[in-house]
Amino acid sequence: QWGFQECSEESQLLKLPQRPFQHPYVVWWQCHKDSRELRRRGDFMFFGFDLRDWNLSDDNAEQLWGVAAPPPHVSRKQFSPDKQPKYFLTFRGSLRQDDPLRAELKKSFDGYSKQHPDMQVHLSPYGADVPDYWELFDTAYALVPRNGTRWSYRFGEALGACAIPVLLADGWTLPFANIINWSEASMRIAEVNAKNPDAMLKLLPTDPATIRRMREKACAIHSEFFATEQKR
Repeated sequence: QWGFQECSEESQLLKLPQRPFQHPYVVWWQCHKDSRELRRRGDFMFFGFDLRDWNLSDDNAEQLWGVAAPPPHVSRKQFSPDKQPKYFLTFRGSLRQDDPLRAELKKSFDGYSKQHPDMQVHLSPYGADVPDYWELFDTAYALVPRNGTRWSYRFGEALGACAIPVLLADGWTLPFANIINWSEASMRIAEVNAKNPDAMLKLLPTDPATIRRMREKACAIHSEFFATEQKR
């Protein structure tokens, strides 16, 4: 087993002796660089937040062979799926100059929350009337847009709060996707919908029974796989 994060250490990995496919080296991968030589060897199994992290410009790029890891943060608050949530859809986060998706969200949702109080989507800088970050997880759906990379801390925070993650991150393979049916506990929406809040909202189920069932599933997945460091 071998773990590293720096791209410069790839040359050290290539010096390791070849191993059988059944007993590969396990590599922690968080490097925005083509790993073609490592991939060709066939005896490296990758573990990281995004199995396409090596190519952020192509959401259809080949995935690294391995397992997607859960983002490290979990929510500080948990809201029972048995109770009516305060909000329908929420997000509060930073605006990066190098991230056109979040810029599009800020533009399209500007003023939207004042017209629809149960939909609070805010990107910095914030006004004084923006709700507290953790309060916004008392919601049916928590928006999880990419932010420079496809993966986001907010994914784990949403699950921990028993909110349904709404992914705006084309090409992101979710954690443990080989054993978790994420369609039961999350929604995936194409990034192109960021420019049209009404179109985005039409894709989200509004039936209370469906919302409760999906929130319960999100809660159960968090409890089974992500609640502690040992489980993660």
